[in-house]
Amino acid sequence: MNNILLTASTSKIGQKLAIELARKGYNLALHYFKSESVANELSHKLSDFKINVQLFKADASDPSAVERSFSEIINYLGEINILINNIGIFPQKQNFTDIKIEEWNEVFNINLRSAFLFSQQFARQPLSKGTIINISSVGGLEHWKGSLLYNVSKSALIHLTKSLAVELAPRITVNCISPGIIKVADEPISITHENIPLKKYGQPQDILSAVNFFIENEYLTGQNIIVDGGYSLIRKSN
Repeated sequence: MNNILLTASTSKIGQKLAIELARKGYNLALHYFKSESVANELSHKLSDFKINVQLFKADASDPSAVERSFSEIINYLGEINILINNIGIFPQKQNFTDIKIEEWNEVFNINLRSAFLFSQQFARQPLSKGTIINISSVGGLEHWKGSLLYNVSKSALIHLTKSLAVELAPRITVNCISPGIIKVADEPISITHENIPLKKYGQPQDILSAVNFFIENEYLTGQNIIVDGGYSLIRKSN
């Protein structure tokens, strides 16, 4: 049975992914940092599935915390076969000249450094084969005014994916998913689904389908799947 480590499991998409992966029978190591009550609630929801679940709290930008947590996970679950780097932050829009270096560091620590650190620990295992899946964004392929930190950090995550695919072959495949608008709650969305070619918003299940696609295809590496219903195609054509 495969063991999956999912970072940012308490995010809205993370929770949905955890439940569906549990439903498929995977053992789960679920990362969180600040949302302990949400993590405990998620763990309770997963108790109905016949799988092993381990919660672990860690500052994903702290190398020592990530290394310590990874060691604890392996002691409990054993070898981790699949890593899903799901951590991300979308900072408020602001002018380029107003960006403080502390803000730059925070966004890159969360959106990029965390994936680097967890991937490094994952690759240090004596795996015969493994899979890393990074969750980026269509924002990593576009340039939105006022969102430089987000665009650049998510673009860097896509490029990290491609570089790791070369570095870690042939043992480990490394791929990326770049979602567009994913509706996970009854929150207002400024973009109407009529502006999306498929005329609907994405669902967490759409991300899960892409995750399963990469898990099940051992001859794919260094790829980035855009899961946005074609929205980025329309934007580029305008």
